[in-house]
Amino acid sequence: SSSSSSSSSETSCIHRPPLLLYYDDYIGNEQREILRTNAFSTASKVLSSYYGFGLMSYADAVNDIVYANTNENWLSPDGWPERQVHPGMGMHIVSTWVVAFNLLHLAGTFCSMNATATPTFNSGGNGVGSSNDNDSMNGSKRTNLKREYVPGNGLPHLKDRTRELNGEPQTVFNVLPPELNSTLTLDNISQRWKYDNNHSAAAHDYKNNNKCNTFDESPMPRSCMFSWIGGLERRFDKSKHLDQRLKSFLTSSDGWAASDDNNKLGYVAKAAGAKFELQFKNIKSTVRSLNFFVMKSYGEKWDGSRVKVEAFVGGTKDDGSIIEKGRHSIEITGFHDKNTSETYTAQLELGYDGSDAGAVVAGDTLTVQIELVGGSTFKITGMAFCNH
Repeated sequence: SSSSSSSSSETSCIHRPPLLLYYDDYIGNEQREILRTNAFSTASKVLSSYYGFGLMSYADAVNDIVYANTNENWLSPDGWPERQVHPGMGMHIVSTWVVAFNLLHLAGTFCSMNATATPTFNSGGNGVGSSNDNDSMNGSKRTNLKREYVPGNGLPHLKDRTRELNGEPQTVFNVLPPELNSTLTLDNISQRWKYDNNHSAAAHDYKNNNKCNTFDESPMPRSCMFSWIGGLERRFDKSKHLDQRLKSFLTSSDGWAASDDNNKLGYVAKAAGAKFELQFKNIKSTVRSLNFFVMKSYGEKWDGSRVKVEAFVGGTKDDGSIIEKGRHSIEITGFHDKNTSETYTAQLELGYDGSDAGAVVAGDTLTVQIELVGGSTFKITGMAFCNH
């Protein structure tokens, strides 16, 4: 989704977060090496465990059967080992059962947790971590989640309910943990998570008990002041749609053009040295990162493909002129050694680690220049300029 630079990321009430379930159905045929075949599946499991979203895997359910006989074509793509990634009816039947099982398991686990009482976020009630109708499930008095013993479902109360243990675990923040990337370490993860929690509109609403009506149809708060992803939005899959989205912010474009070739919408560099510039004035919300979705491909056409992204943050003086506050840059490649075209993400951080130094804040101007510095083509399939 997208919003103009004048949109605000503020929210006035707690929206129920969406249920995110990821389905892994890839069992190979783009790569021959088993380790490379399982690389994406392995990464999905790491992300699922770290962020806490649901992961269902058809691949895990049938891998042993397929690997025992890679010539079978009931569970794997027909025509193996030729390049074909679309399995037939057998895969879809098994997928139905995999999804059904996981949804049943999810519902059963959720109901079991509620049956034993849900941990709450205050010290009142009949025992440490007790629950009541106004607590965790309904969002009331919610600050941070403290995982404690719950004397529910027949379990006894603690003899000394007020006693705190030395060095006991601290509360868990209401926001997602910080982005899992190469810069995240044991030295900065706690600081980053605390910073995200303190600057999160959702955490503010939880703390102040700003609940949304269950039937409230108001839109979810937008954390990105500008965004688009080709083919993801309804009625946003043609070149004219992208041209219209960029029109208000595109100050120059030489050698770049919107393209929906092969039904994959993107902004494409057509010649070496191609360059374009986006500018957002008088921004109303903080921007801490610029995120890019890019297509990486193979072959002579894409050999050496690389762009340089430069972001300039400018503040506005009393006389209306702009003074540069900071600049940031990153280079992104558009080729890889796989015989397929895939979408990757790249991020340019503007501010983090407990400080908005370098980030875009209200009233600033953000200028983004992207230039093709290697190869003869490049394809951007999405952008998201966000406050996290």
